[in-house]
Amino acid sequence: MQRFVIIILLLLCHLSAKPQNKAVIDSLSDLLKSAKDTSKVLVLNQLAWNYRNSDLSQAVAYGEQSIALAQSIKYHRGLAEAYNMLGVVQRNIGNYSKATDFYFKALQVAEQYNITQQISYSNLNLGDIFKYQKNYEQAVLYINKAIQSFENIKDQRGIGYGYIRLGEVYQEQGLYQEALKAYEKSLEVRISLKDKSAIESTTNRLGNLYELMNDYPQAIKYLTQSLEIGSEINDLKSIAGTQADLSRLYFKQGDDDKAIEYAEQSLELGQKLDTRESIKRASQVLAEIYAKKENYKKAYYYQSILMEMKDSLFNQESFIRINNLQKNYETQRKQAEIDLLNKDKQIQNLILNILIGGLLLFLFLVFALYRINRHRKNVNQILNNQNKIIEKRNEDITASINYAKRIQDAYLPSSERIAKYLPEHFIFFKPRDIVSGDFYWFAEVEKKIVLAAVDCTGHGVPGAFMSLIGNNLLNQIVLNMGVTMPEVILSAMNAGVNEVLQQKQTQNRDSMDAALCVIDLKNKVLEFAGAKSPLLYIQNNQLYFIKGNKSTVGDIDREEVKIFVKHTIDISIPTTFYIFSDGFPDQFGGSENKKFLTKNLKELLFSIHQRPMKEQEILVQATFRDWIGDYSQIDDVTVIGVKV
Repeated sequence: MQRFVIIILLLLCHLSAKPQNKAVIDSLSDLLKSAKDTSKVLVLNQLAWNYRNSDLSQAVAYGEQSIALAQSIKYHRGLAEAYNMLGVVQRNIGNYSKATDFYFKALQVAEQYNITQQISYSNLNLGDIFKYQKNYEQAVLYINKAIQSFENIKDQRGIGYGYIRLGEVYQEQGLYQEALKAYEKSLEVRISLKDKSAIESTTNRLGNLYELMNDYPQAIKYLTQSLEIGSEINDLKSIAGTQADLSRLYFKQGDDDKAIEYAEQSLELGQKLDTRESIKRASQVLAEIYAKKENYKKAYYYQSILMEMKDSLFNQESFIRINNLQKNYETQRKQAEIDLLNKDKQIQNLILNILIGGLLLFLFLVFALYRINRHRKNVNQILNNQNKIIEKRNEDITASINYAKRIQDAYLPSSERIAKYLPEHFIFFKPRDIVSGDFYWFAEVEKKIVLAAVDCTGHGVPGAFMSLIGNNLLNQIVLNMGVTMPEVILSAMNAGVNEVLQQKQTQNRDSMDAALCVIDLKNKVLEFAGAKSPLLYIQNNQLYFIKGNKSTVGDIDREEVKIFVKHTIDISIPTTFYIFSDGFPDQFGGSENKKFLTKNLKELLFSIHQRPMKEQEILVQATFRDWIGDYSQIDDVTVIGVKV
């Protein structure tokens, strides 16, 4: 009788569930005091579910208690449900590997004991994981299996949840109309259930989808509904996320005041809850707004909050790749040094033996001559063997560096990819060694083209390590964070280099010179910011030269905050522009073995700027080759030219 009463009360709690509804949680807590065995498992599962969006540590604690109890009493249905609950909690935390583990455990138990509803939820959750892995075909397959199964057992709540997941998969693929249909089906089901928490979640997704479809009024309408319902049910995590979404929308519409208001509210609440996603989104909007207002102090402050999210700045995979390259290089270099020392020692022993033989020459002349002759043959064999070992070590070191070159070539953008957006361009890229401390970078973000030429401290293997750091920072700042303001990108890169190399703690002085252009072909505007590197552009047969800031990206500076200046150029008339590293101007050559100098490079580029880009590239290469002659190249060289 007691178990029957508890199940009825649990059903009522589930139907009216609100993630932070104190009355519901208090009721469940009271039930927990008297519940036993299977009833207690059900209560613990509901407590975990009700805490899944508000107090994640509490949700984990209740879920783990439920699993332990369900296993001890062999309550299989409750165990499968507990595994699925904990999978959802781990997904909300962002630990997808643990979530996957719990989902497979739930599916295994559900299939073993034919628990249909939990099989459905397990399939749905696995579809969700396939979505995170970008395996969309499998994601749609598993989610549709789950929806069909929910329809067979008339589980309306499961049907609504399934269509939400299906809409997310379509949305990620850019299939917005299919996503809209799925979300609307989910909303229809959830309204019929009067489930406010689920309605809030669905209206939030509809708002975000309409934003992607550039229908901002509809987006604001649904997000405002989501915020109202979230406030009503006191879902703090959802409130913080929706505030961040609204701030981004108002910023896109040019309403900076409302954008700041919502972003500051989201940031404050996100910091209280320690929800990194809302903190990141809110601080990004605030950084962009204050950068636009030229309030660089506040822009840098909010950009610094973004940089504190270490996992959002520099992923572990890049560290592993760098460390492996470095370890291989250091191991092989040390082994070569050991082999050389051994060779020296053997030669010393040989000399000693020869001296001893000389002292004994008078007594054992014939025997000694024979011994010396045979010993020389042995020594020659040893020397030949040692030379072969050294040659092999050198080949291995060279092979490792060639492998590093293949990695570096892989992350440099191809000319074909750049030509899709900038048909008239050339790139003259000539490393001094096998790998380069120079690199160039290209991306198209929100219909803007970002192009950079970067010169890192050093060349060869050390320079290549720095270039890998620079490339990863640009990927994070521009592609992941969506920043397209050149001065803000350089400031963020500076903070990133300081952090990755721990320059304040280690006094490391490595840095990067950079020329960074953002091209808005639609609005005919070129924005430039430089860290020591310049921009040269030509319009109406007139040459203009813009110097970069004196500050570099990275290195320890007296200034607390490095401010990079943005220069804006109207490109509504035909414009040819060039960015380059200092390798070409600083190269020694010519009849007097002097530097080529920036002045001569400017004259060269001006004299050829009206020629086709392919021809310009050939002329730049030929000039460099003729200038260097028989001298050695002293630095990596990068010259990029573009006609717009």
